[in-house]
Amino acid sequence: ISMFSDAEVSRICHLGFYDVEQLTGDEQNRFSHMLNTIFNIYRNLYHQYIDGTYTEERWLPFAYEAKQMMVTPGVDFFRSRTKTYEDLFTYLEQLPAESPQPLSGLMSQIRQNARA
Repeated sequence: ISMFSDAEVSRICHLGFYDVEQLTGDEQNRFSHMLNTIFNIYRNLYHQYIDGTYTEERWLPFAYEAKQMMVTPGVDFFRSRTKTYEDLFTYLEQLPAESPQPLSGLMSQIRQNARA
């Protein structure tokens, strides 16, 4: 996402994920809005997957990427402020800790299938 090329936004994002208490109240709000943007995308893809319009093969790399974010203190902070994404978070918490194959392997497989 191009918004993360801004140095201030990048700092807020990094601190937000790993040490949210170092952010000011306004920065915490900005961080929460950034996560809303990100998790809106994941939740949209998740519902497409559940509806059967997005394949598991395409969904899993995004699911495991989102799952990796969930183990950060910043996402705990975000979850304490909103329940909008609990269906997605519940699903992600139930995924195995490790992807069935490395994400790079999944991406390679997706690229190969796209060429076929």
